[in-house]
Amino acid sequence: MSDLKREQKVIDTLKSKFGDKILEAEIQNPRRIHAKVADPDQRELFAFAMEKWNAWHMIAISGVDTPDGIIACVYHFDIIPPHGAETAVTLNLRVDCADHDKPVLTSVSSVIPGAQFFERETHDLMGIVLKVIQDSIVLFYQKTFQKMFILYEKTSCWKYKRKKQLN
Repeated sequence: MSDLKREQKVIDTLKSKFGDKILEAEIQNPRRIHAKVADPDQRELFAFAMEKWNAWHMIAISGVDTPDGIIACVYHFDIIPPHGAETAVTLNLRVDCADHDKPVLTSVSSVIPGAQFFERETHDLMGIVLKVIQDSIVLFYQKTFQKMFILYEKTSCWKYKRKKQLN
């Protein structure tokens, strides 16, 4: 476990800075930290991570629909802790939407501009509306996208029915 000192130091720093705003924090694997915050605290955490750890690299944003009916975004980004480490640590930050039927989160693209592409993708594929996005250009052209993929509409947990195709 001594190999995980820098990951634990990151968690301790986050907990000391944000306190109760960090709902969960754990080391998943070496170089992988999972944390959970409520919306809109992710913006403050990203700004802190950019200043403290040079967290400029947004890897991806995953839209998640859990079996217990929660829709969430998981922000995956690299941080470089100032401990003389040669490799970055990936922080997976989960933010749950308050409403499953109308999922809305606060955008982080004003803090990390590179997140805008991933936020648009999450909106187009998962239907998560991100507030404060600069412009809401759709990434996927709707008619072309529906011909390539069969879209599903969730009716109940893990039971799906086909969504009607638009003209």
